[in-house]
Amino acid sequence: MRSRVDNLLMEVDPLDFRTAPIEALNFNDYELTETSIVRKIAGHINTMLDIGANIGWYSLLVASTNKESSVHAFEPIPKTFDRLLRHCHLNAVPILLAITLAFHLLLVLFLSIFIQRVLAMHR
Repeated sequence: MRSRVDNLLMEVDPLDFRTAPIEALNFNDYELTETSIVRKIAGHINTMLDIGANIGWYSLLVASTNKESSVHAFEPIPKTFDRLLRHCHLNAVPILLAITLAFHLLLVLFLSIFIQRVLAMHR
């Protein structure tokens, strides 16, 4: 299914009635307020950490809108992570780094990246 507004291509899981593609199909959009905010700021996002990315709606929205952004999508559930990867492929989003990690590992990774960037800014 291709979303009308953002032209994102996503596969539909017929057993998941509340997933982004079904919501977009039924109601012309997915999480209207949140998606509207992301659309407005997508062009200004340099780095995005999508924690609990699910099937990648927000990651794909930012990555497809802002080709210069660095999007990191974290999804711990293997089946959902596989769908996230397929959506990246369907939308030809090469800059998206998708990682399947549990939250505690994510926290360690985030702190490591954050500390490295802070140190780099003060050099």
